Amino acid sequence: MARDVTLASLKGKVVVLDFWATWCAPCVAGLPTVDKVTSEFKDKGVVFYAVDMQEGADKVKTFVDKKGWKFPVLMDSKADVARAYRVSGIPHSVIIGTDGKIRNVHIGFGGAKALEAQLREELTTALEASGS
Repeated sequence: MARDVTLASLKGKVVVLDFWATWCAPCVAGLPTVDKVTSEFKDKGVVFYAVDMQEGADKVKTFVDKKGWKFPVLMDSKADVARAYRVSGIPHSVIIGTDGKIRNVHIGFGGAKALEAQLREELTTALEASGS
């Protein structure tokens, strides 16, 4: 959970960042859906990171283990990354195209079915734009 990831190291991939915290019920409800949909696109070059905001690594690791989540969680202990992406409330998801530019932003959680459909469409469009 403590490794560093740079956007430059992910160039050529569609990147989904989901900013969240353990105390945020809508975040916790939405993360499995984001993981499910992004996993379907993994072989096409989509990567997903859940970015925890301002919580301790031990607390987050215990929480994630208890939930049985297997997706990668990055720690944004000082909210520097969140500030860079202008996160003002969570859950806040960002889809970044293969060119490194932000393609879509989601704020809030409107339910699994709606999120699933929207994410599938946006990831398909992002991949088509890159020629994948």
